[in-house]
Amino acid sequence: MIRTLTYTSGYPTALPGIRRRPLAFSPDLTVVYGPNGSGKTTIIRTLAHAAGLITDPLPFTYSIDRDAAPVVLFDPEDFVRSDLFLSRPELRSSGEIQAGAINTFIDAILSRFPLYRLSPHLRPTLLLDEPDHHVGFGAQFILWRHILPALARHFQVIVSSHSIFPVLLAKHTLLRDDLIIELHPGYTDYCIDALAEAVDFYNEQHTPPGDGPV
Repeated sequence: MIRTLTYTSGYPTALPGIRRRPLAFSPDLTVVYGPNGSGKTTIIRTLAHAAGLITDPLPFTYSIDRDAAPVVLFDPEDFVRSDLFLSRPELRSSGEIQAGAINTFIDAILSRFPLYRLSPHLRPTLLLDEPDHHVGFGAQFILWRHILPALARHFQVIVSSHSIFPVLLAKHTLLRDDLIIELHPGYTDYCIDALAEAVDFYNEQHTPPGDGPV
């Protein structure tokens, strides 16, 4: 499991949301959140580099606190197909049909990794760099509402995104703690305000006179 990452030199130390502060990661689901250019991919690539998954030299230095658990880096297109929403209609259903489809999806991912061989004291890490950037709104909802939370039961999941869904669907319970690392000051509030304004505009344009909001 990865506990903290700290940059000690190079361009990440000049980024407002990174600097030289320790970036701490949840054992469950951590979202590295911010607009393009804020350092999301840099963080994911650094964590992969620390685990030996990327061997190219990096133009900065860093320190990391992690145990010996394995780290897995998924290509976004390999993790979630761009036609997920259309090709898996059962994911858009509800109840047992949807739950079965989600379990099948999770089992297919877990089958790639012999997690049963791990010590119970080691929690493997799954790295995902914007796995939602190539899919539509409906598939993003399925990903953040169902798939990533299910994976967080088996992995420490560290994922970068600028989708609104990790903000809307974050959970803080006894069973799971989602952590959002905001890489641009005020970006989360800006996204929520923009969504609220869009919903208000929609209601103004599509609500018949005398009726309440849709």
